[in-house]
Amino acid sequence: MSYSWIRDVLLRDPNWRGGIDLNQDGKIGPEEQVQNYNQNGLVGDSGDWELFAANNAEALQKQIAFFGWSAPFKKDNPIHELLSIESELATPQEVKETYAFVESVLKLVRLHLNDGRQRSNQEKLKLVYDVMKELGVRFFDQKNPLLTANVREKTLDCDTSSFVVKAIAHEMGWPVYLVRVPEHAFVRWEEMGGERFNMDEGEVLKDAYYVMWLGLSQASIDSGVYLSSQSPQELRSQFFINRGISKANLGYNEEAIQDYDIAIGLDPKFANVYNNRGVSKANLGHDEEAIQDYEASLRIDPSCSVAKYNLAMLKENLGR
Repeated sequence: MSYSWIRDVLLRDPNWRGGIDLNQDGKIGPEEQVQNYNQNGLVGDSGDWELFAANNAEALQKQIAFFGWSAPFKKDNPIHELLSIESELATPQEVKETYAFVESVLKLVRLHLNDGRQRSNQEKLKLVYDVMKELGVRFFDQKNPLLTANVREKTLDCDTSSFVVKAIAHEMGWPVYLVRVPEHAFVRWEEMGGERFNMDEGEVLKDAYYVMWLGLSQASIDSGVYLSSQSPQELRSQFFINRGISKANLGYNEEAIQDYDIAIGLDPKFANVYNNRGVSKANLGHDEEAIQDYEASLRIDPSCSVAKYNLAMLKENLGR
């Protein structure tokens, strides 16, 4: 698990000046800076940042708001990575409210699970969606892909609702993963050698449903492009994709391309991100690079209709 979110939060905070004045004596001492805590010869790797935060949790929670908001959750919960990434575009108040919302869902889930009733794993996972509805959340597609924005509107789409479920499942110790298909995402309960089922906004659906609905090829499934349980690195890729989409929607195409580059570095086999990067490149007038990205998308998924359309339109505009 990467703890880069801890580094990113600290480095962006005005209280961080190469360290943090933990004892508030007006200066930064060596013990108030990140050190080689894990004794691996490298100062400032992911493990050092995690141990710095763990050793100084109380002081950090008092001096840096993000750590106070994140305190109810385990430090390796993916919600921190997500909100650290989104905080570049979201306001501090939106980040705070999103943490508060996810904490409310967690508290209610635990309350319901302590009512003495025996529940199947499917019922446990569905309970998370039911609790979100209980808190006034609706589920349908949103133009803004950020969880912080969706929480503000109390309307979550397929991937932002999946992120909340993933955060709750992490706290509960449930084996739940994000699953992607073209233009859609859901979660999967998958025990090693045990129970496995998909849940899509509270409804249990088989893999065959998505194959039929979206016309997925067996090759795209076998290669892990679609319908695979996402690793932590692939989940992180989706966070950057969503931020990139949000930046592109705001007209920040160069910044969006940077996020798509990070996403591709984390997960190079997702077809849609190449298409998204191609759109931003085309918007900047980098037509040949855009064509390369559309073609890369189609090499990964020859049935990617949006990449086919974008490639055809760009070539037509270029007189080809």
